[in-house]
Amino acid sequence: MTGTICSVANCKSNHAKAKKDGEIIRFFTFPRSPLTRKQWVRLCHRKNNFNPLNKRICSKHFDSNQFEDLIHAKLTNSVCSKLKKTALPTLFLPNKTEKVNSERNKRYEVRQRKEIVSIF
Repeated sequence: MTGTICSVANCKSNHAKAKKDGEIIRFFTFPRSPLTRKQWVRLCHRKNNFNPLNKRICSKHFDSNQFEDLIHAKLTNSVCSKLKKTALPTLFLPNKTEKVNSERNKRYEVRQRKEIVSIF
């Protein structure tokens, strides 16, 4: 799963960094149910052309009560690894009013500033 990154806008979680830091993070595929998948995509705050087919969301965005194996994980001192079918990402999501800055947007803003400076 190397190279896996979280699809939630402004989330910097990725598998390689978590492994290096010794942090235990799970990455979950988008649900098969079209309705639930649409809700996940909306909560990620991505553009309209976002394709969730091969994307993931990290476990940081799910409350503990959204896991099916919570009791088993606590008894065996392990990590929850299975989401309920109705689970929705609810934690650490971008605010609706918060501007979602991707690397592309940042580069665009830098270019705009350079053009303004060159005019003067």
